[in-house]
Amino acid sequence: MVKIGEQLSELKKASEELNRLMGLRKETFWVEGKEKIVISTEELSKQIEEKQKKVREMKLSIQENNLKTKVGEVTLAEAILQIADLRKEISALSDLKNNPASYREEKEIKKPQMNLLQIEKIIAQKENEKTKLDSQIQSINWQDSK
Repeated sequence: MVKIGEQLSELKKASEELNRLMGLRKETFWVEGKEKIVISTEELSKQIEEKQKKVREMKLSIQENNLKTKVGEVTLAEAILQIADLRKEISALSDLKNNPASYREEKEIKKPQMNLLQIEKIIAQKENEKTKLDSQIQSINWQDSK
């Protein structure tokens, strides 16, 4: 049984290798007139293609595990999406606290529709939800997958 966290670590490693290969190909593509070609662009391109295939297969395997694994009542895949939604909502709520009058001259003073302390309470609640869900995900990532 493979842990999802181990799969994610291997994916990160393979992605970094892929990026290094792409960087090497870019650096070695142009050669001066009589300079000996040390690394063939064609060979690097072949290695890049193989590494891309491996990375793609790893991502698909992780996705399959994320769809099979449960975090409470939802799949791990959905829990990851929920975390992203919570992050966006926290950011959007934080933006509400910025007074638009401070950015430009207004003829009338604008007042918030909601008390800023209420917004802070909602943000704190969303942060708690996100932290709880994130810790559940991290815990599951290091359990043996089924």
